[in-house]
Amino acid sequence: MTEKDYVLALRSNLRGHRVFLQRNLNERSLNGYSKIFLQEFYWSGNMDIQFILNPHATIAYVNSYLTKSNAGMSRLLREINDQIKRADSKLETRLRTFLNVFLNHSEISGQEVGIHLLGKQMSKCSVAEVFIDTSVPENRVQMMKSKVELEALHAFNPDSEEIFATNPITRYAERPKILENVCLADFAAMYNFSKRKTAKSKKVQTLNLTPCILQMKKAI
Repeated sequence: MTEKDYVLALRSNLRGHRVFLQRNLNERSLNGYSKIFLQEFYWSGNMDIQFILNPHATIAYVNSYLTKSNAGMSRLLREINDQIKRADSKLETRLRTFLNVFLNHSEISGQEVGIHLLGKQMSKCSVAEVFIDTSVPENRVQMMKSKVELEALHAFNPDSEEIFATNPITRYAERPKILENVCLADFAAMYNFSKRKTAKSKKVQTLNLTPCILQMKKAI
């Protein structure tokens, strides 16, 4: 096949503009992939990357995924709602009924069924949330240390009043000097708090840097 015939074959089923990724002949059976994601982000899942050239087509594509398996769900929920209204049940009972109907009548794929039966985790996320209590000190809620920690504290120093567990604000106040120019928001977002044992088998509180900060520190 000549290059002209190849381009003509690609154009034969196109309905609009589309970007084709340049690939070698031995990659003709692979989906579109990004070397950046594979090498730098260690992406180990399926990949089929395409350039978005039509925002309206993108909206229609996403909307079809959201609605394709629950086409008759709205009608069913309306019927359940009419039945509940006639029964004059409480709001809590209505919500529980709607939840049960939605869970028992939603269509899912065979792969998702297998994941549920095997007890596997459906999804993962590398983004976590950190709560920072910005209230005035006298209005902040503090968590007490665990029973084991309180007993160890009492055995070491019976007169100690440090009965509350640490939080992002207290750890920020006790941060090392090298981090004195780091603001509270960056401190909570980019550093993880952990406990590890030293060579003397004593528990010490240390700052465990995330990979992102390790790279920044190496660059410095």
